[in-house]
Amino acid sequence: MTNVKNGHHLAIAGCSKVPITNCTFSKHYKSSSNTDSLEAVHLDILQKERFPGLASKSYDGTMNKNITVENCKFKNVDRGAGTHSIFTGKYMSNIAIKNNKFTNIKGYTIQGSGYINSIITGNKIKNCGAGIYFRSVIAGTDTTYKYGNKITHDTGTVIANNTISVRDNKSNDYGQTPYGIRIYGKKTTSSTNVSG
Repeated sequence: MTNVKNGHHLAIAGCSKVPITNCTFSKHYKSSSNTDSLEAVHLDILQKERFPGLASKSYDGTMNKNITVENCKFKNVDRGAGTHSIFTGKYMSNIAIKNNKFTNIKGYTIQGSGYINSIITGNKIKNCGAGIYFRSVIAGTDTTYKYGNKITHDTGTVIANNTISVRDNKSNDYGQTPYGIRIYGKKTTSSTNVSG
């Protein structure tokens, strides 16, 4: 898949048992007014504001599970693979991003937001804006949506055996520093308020 303008190459929400293997994702183009974050492979949540017009029963909080991104090539795209929206207390599970090659990614290469029991292993990340960003919660509320209140403290996830080289792309569009791996969490209580 190549030459995608103002969108993701592939978006998946509320799905199970999806193998994405031996694919090539290349070249993103954005209008000058577009400030969206565009993963080539975007694992999303079924939230009404993001996917309007579906039957009401579609918005029952079904999360992606058993998704594999393996042996794929990503080159010259905004972001590689991952998630930038979450429900509080609902998690994507058994997400495997493994043995892929990422080259010249402008922003985050792999972004795992709200994943449990998952693996990010054996990836080769070269000349990218940032490496792997794994977070159990999101600091801001613009992409955090309330669904449940049970927040897990054990993600049961393995990040291992990745080869990473990053560069500072000097772009305000992506707003990240060029780190290899970043792990983020936040102290929460039963009274923590999530707006949005």
